[in-house]
Amino acid sequence: MLRRRVSLKDQLGTVPLFENLSELDLAHVARVAVRVREPAGEMLIKEGEPGNEFLIVLEGQVDIIRGDRVVTTLGPGAYVGEVALLDERAHRTAKVMARTPVAIAFISRHAFSRLLTKQPELARQIRETAGQRMAEDADTPPE
Repeated sequence: MLRRRVSLKDQLGTVPLFENLSELDLAHVARVAVRVREPAGEMLIKEGEPGNEFLIVLEGQVDIIRGDRVVTTLGPGAYVGEVALLDERAHRTAKVMARTPVAIAFISRHAFSRLLTKQPELARQIRETAGQRMAEDADTPPE
């Protein structure tokens, strides 16, 4: 059976964060994103490192790990990495590891900043999520 390859633009269009973007804006996001496939067990983001990219889960699942504890598992449509990109002094607040084989899209710091400048509603949504996640981090007791 032949499997039709889904374009990155079409995959990103299923992500709730991007669902209100116009076709043109969605095409722009797809142009600046890089799709990567990684095997289960691959460390995608290391806790404590500076953040240089925004990660969107397209297929599969990733674990969010603080210390040695999995705090949550995220699947298609989820995104991580916005906190460190919104504040250049911030560092990654958790590790992200592929729980299953994954397809992910990365958007670089530079492209992420330009994207938020051009898309105020997208910027608002991402800042809102970042604020929620920083509040959750503050409420989580250290290991």
